[in-house]
Amino acid sequence: MFIVREGVDAITALGVDVGEIRVSGGVTRRRPAMQLRANALRRRLVGVTNPEATTIGAAILAAVCCGRIPPSTGPAASMVRLDAPVDPEPAAADAYDRAFLRWQGGAPRHVNRSVTADVTSGNRSAVRLQCSRR
Repeated sequence: MFIVREGVDAITALGVDVGEIRVSGGVTRRRPAMQLRANALRRRLVGVTNPEATTIGAAILAAVCCGRIPPSTGPAASMVRLDAPVDPEPAAADAYDRAFLRWQGGAPRHVNRSVTADVTSGNRSAVRLQCSRR
């Protein structure tokens, strides 16, 4: 989660206003998991409830690129269903701020992840995590 926060903070440092973050996938059906993320990221989260959010996003991009819809949020907004927003809880967000600062002090700056899987059965056979500080 803190890697995502680092990315959001970097985007914010460039002058981009990251007011809310849209989230898709199974986590959107779990309110406590959404609350944890909102607290850790110190941002409002809004769940995208479309079952195929990635496919909808690709269709919106294709429609804009082909000129079928203008590059504004109006037409695209009608294609996306949103859940109620989840705002960070101040006390919990403060605790995550302290944890984030500790994490920044000791976290590797670059993480390489390698996952191997048994393709025939779909079961994960080995997981290897390699960290290197840069």
